[in-house]
Amino acid sequence: MNTKVVLASAANWASPGYEIAWSQFKVPVASTQEPVKRAQHGSLTVQEQPTRIQVKGNQFDVSFNKVTGLIDSWHFNGQKVLETAPKLNVWRALIDNDIYQTKQWKPVSNKAYWQQYGLHWLQHRLDDWQYNFDSNNKKVQVKAQVRVAPPKLAWAIKTVYTYDIFASGDIVVTVNGELVGDVPETLPRIGLQMKVPGHFNDVTWYGRGPGEAYIDSREANRIGMWQTTVDQLFTNYAVPQENGNRHEVNWMSIHGNEVGLIAVGNPQFDFSAHRYNMENIDQARHTHELNKMDEIEWNLDYKHHGLGSASCGPDVLEKYKLKADDFSFSVRFVPYSSNQDPTHIAKTIL
Repeated sequence: MNTKVVLASAANWASPGYEIAWSQFKVPVASTQEPVKRAQHGSLTVQEQPTRIQVKGNQFDVSFNKVTGLIDSWHFNGQKVLETAPKLNVWRALIDNDIYQTKQWKPVSNKAYWQQYGLHWLQHRLDDWQYNFDSNNKKVQVKAQVRVAPPKLAWAIKTVYTYDIFASGDIVVTVNGELVGDVPETLPRIGLQMKVPGHFNDVTWYGRGPGEAYIDSREANRIGMWQTTVDQLFTNYAVPQENGNRHEVNWMSIHGNEVGLIAVGNPQFDFSAHRYNMENIDQARHTHELNKMDEIEWNLDYKHHGLGSASCGPDVLEKYKLKADDFSFSVRFVPYSSNQDPTHIAKTIL
């Protein structure tokens, strides 16, 4: 439920109806509406080649690379919906509070600490790969075991990507991570990073908005349905850094004129989408050093380390630190036509 307080009459500084306070709370009533099952029309076929497999279904085809364990290509209605594969990412473009710190509060910066553990140069190595075709349930499952680790250092994230591909075109990506060895205490983020076509400029989501929000800077944003463009998601700080995150999101869609992708979280997720890649934002010291890409970089994050205030005061509060523990999360991706209602699709279940 949404409540707000507005001016009943004019004041020197505002007109009647001006909102001066608001609040949200959950109504303790459970929904009685049964969820709608996603229709599994058509059938799946699998074509295996020496270095990849291709799965074809109703209006879509997706290929997996046997060398990397990642998605090679994905088309829906004959159009590309993915430029680069969803891939585990734990780095972020450093913020001022990561780089600078008040010595009495924190002797070592996040930048120095995280780079000491090589979090900015993690490499992926495929250790095992397999797939299973369940024709009865109209599902193909691809599983890739990957070692994600920095060169030379004695720690790693033993990662398993599981892709469940359904006849409807839905792909559920589940990521399990086990941290082994001399691991860092915290991580900047845990999530999937990928690229989508540059014309996917329109974004809709259900979660906190309309502005950027992080785990420790979320109270100014309300839960609701929001729409904007990729360009408007970007917060153009004078010194480029991590920005534009949307928090506590149940689902989102990103699309162009004809097709797009819906992402549904299990559990909720954070997201950002930029026309600049993370490395460019991280390395740029001035806005003129930012270089727009032809594609859009899309982040879907399971968790984020807090922002804190280490450049001028205390670091991130303990409850907002992203501890380097084992993790598991899933994202359901649904390709769709832009004339379809993403709200309805996101509410269906498999």
